[in-house]
Amino acid sequence: VAPVEDLIVEVKRETQSTMAVKLNWKISPLAASKRAEQTGLLYNDEANVDHFEIMYKNGVDGRISELARTSTWSAFVGDIIFNDTQTLEDPYIGVRSASVDGKNYSPIVWIQVPRAAASQLPIFVNDGYCASEMNPDAEGAAIARVQRYLTEVKTTGLTENLNYTASSPVADGTQYKNATDFSFTAAQGQTFDFFFKAFDATDGLKWCFAKAYIDWDKNGDFDAVNEIVFDLGTNRAATPEFQSTGVTKSFTVPTNANTGQTRMRIVFSDAWFTHPGPCGQTAKGFSIDFTVNITGTNPPVIAVDKHDQGIADEPDKVRGDGTNVENLVGNPAEVSRFFPNPVETYINFRNTQQAWIYTIDGKLVFTQKGNLENVNAESLEKGIYVVKMLNNGVVRSSKMQKR
Repeated sequence: VAPVEDLIVEVKRETQSTMAVKLNWKISPLAASKRAEQTGLLYNDEANVDHFEIMYKNGVDGRISELARTSTWSAFVGDIIFNDTQTLEDPYIGVRSASVDGKNYSPIVWIQVPRAAASQLPIFVNDGYCASEMNPDAEGAAIARVQRYLTEVKTTGLTENLNYTASSPVADGTQYKNATDFSFTAAQGQTFDFFFKAFDATDGLKWCFAKAYIDWDKNGDFDAVNEIVFDLGTNRAATPEFQSTGVTKSFTVPTNANTGQTRMRIVFSDAWFTHPGPCGQTAKGFSIDFTVNITGTNPPVIAVDKHDQGIADEPDKVRGDGTNVENLVGNPAEVSRFFPNPVETYINFRNTQQAWIYTIDGKLVFTQKGNLENVNAESLEKGIYVVKMLNNGVVRSSKMQKR
């Protein structure tokens, strides 16, 4: 089986206790076909490759686990969660290829990925619920970011009611609002009224379906069939009352709802497309979460935990008998950085073998290898740029302001 070559790990997102990375690599054919020589296009089977396995270990001699598999030459691995209770984890990420017959593997190519200083990183918020955000590439997304949001959400008939108001859209453009600091309390079997009203605009939420879900069994998932509390809107038509008068719905807490703190989610999605349900990308929509406190003494339905239990065995053939089962790319990497920021004349890079500078719309305006101690930036126009820095197989990105 052909080995993995030229592995690059790009840190896409990092918090004090997590890291999300994008990887890419290449392979060489065992015997190049005439078609491959003419087109430069290589198929996996020409390298006896069925798939690639993404590996992780904590430190040089750490326990190896498999993070993901793919048949492509790249992968995104989201939010590797570190266990820093005793010592800080030292992440190594590797890739190996598996043969078509599943009996052979290439050596694992490892890259040590240094962690940025915790003081420079945000705290990780472990929200176990699935994401519900707008598709950023949808036609009309820019208008949705301005016009499609809820201005008022309230409950009545409870001892502790919800009272949420907003006067502006979601600031980050995702069209997801985490309003879990707003809550209401309801008892098992209790009936109450729920009211919402959207911003009144020409292309507002009246053109959407609206569905709401409550995680009654507190299993961390919204059941699209059994936990839906309302389903509103008309296919390929407007529902004007979403914006004009608002909508009031009455529903009852199940008598066997699990008591304690749980989650409610309302999801709007354009009525010209299939509603995605509680998770996934909406079409020019809007999603919002609230906290629900359930009280009562009835025995609740306990959700079955379907997660794997315990610690998985290490993957096959990751430990050798003296054979070449793993390679470490480069020397231990240090976190790439540059200064000053904002920049006026010169940029000073540290721990950087190659740098790329892009405009905010993705145009490459500068790249250089080698000596990056003192780079002249006078030719750059004033504005915001994205700087990518490579060091020992690890790429990091940062925003830069040019004055």
